Amino acid sequence: MKNLKYILAAVFLFSSLAGTHAVIFSALCTDYPTGAGEAGDWDYNANTETWNQAGEIPDSSDEVWIDGGCYVRIFDGLHTLSKLEMRADESGANLEISGGSLEITGIAKFEGTDNDIVVSGGDLTIYWAYGGIDGTNGTDGVAGANGTNGIDGTDGDDGADGAQGIQGKIGPQGPAYPDGITTNLMCFSTDQTIGSQGKQMGLGQQAGAHSLVGVISPFPGGAQVMKLVVKVSQGKGVDGWAQLYHDRPLSDPDYDEGFPIGPVCELHAADNVSVCEVPIADGILTLHDSLSVFVVTDSGNFEGASACVLIDPDGAD
Repeated sequence: MKNLKYILAAVFLFSSLAGTHAVIFSALCTDYPTGAGEAGDWDYNANTETWNQAGEIPDSSDEVWIDGGCYVRIFDGLHTLSKLEMRADESGANLEISGGSLEITGIAKFEGTDNDIVVSGGDLTIYWAYGGIDGTNGTDGVAGANGTNGIDGTDGDDGADGAQGIQGKIGPQGPAYPDGITTNLMCFSTDQTIGSQGKQMGLGQQAGAHSLVGVISPFPGGAQVMKLVVKVSQGKGVDGWAQLYHDRPLSDPDYDEGFPIGPVCELHAADNVSVCEVPIADGILTLHDSLSVFVVTDSGNFEGASACVLIDPDGAD
């Protein structure tokens, strides 16, 4: 161990306490002792070398200060103090109890973080203490309640188109017009979201091109589309529009995109659903023509959509 050669200035404090005097004993900094009765022991040589208060041993009304770099050992006897201060600065203060006992009836104060108290034999009793090295952290407490939900984030990009679903059945035949000409109904739907990029909607499915989801018409050439009706499920109340498409000629290089029929059907923002309908005056179909409905938002998403067209198989005449 380091051989400490410093000697601290003596500090004395006398006061009247029940007919006795209280003394502050300031330990002299000594070499580390190697056995009982050597320099640094509590009552070595009547304390003339261990304590600055020569000829006395601290008692129950006294205070003991052990400064940084000092070493004091109790090896015998029963001792009581009113206060103990371990006054470490850059070097730790050291107290060893190798026999006997020490009881602190007042406060045990530990300054700094390098103090060292060793009980190698005998007993040490401390009732009040403060300062010293921090103890280890206790276990975590019970988690608190969840906070309130934050604001919804912005909509992410649309995912890739899924595989085309199985084509559904043709809808039921519509009612007859007053002139006796029978009209028929064809319908389209999707339960997938539709955003600002827009999607072609077929029967139970949607895609990026008319040719992938177009529903074939069972009517002869010359049949005419009379009306388009569209309904969308609103997610956050957004505007958009829809339009009916049919096939381009097979020789057309843009065949996959289809060709629009009739006017745009405006869809306005609403809390739950938006509905629009438009008449179609030039909706003449060819034999084995196919139909789809293009749906798009100005921003945000529709949560799903459906549409129906009214068709006169005999044409408008």
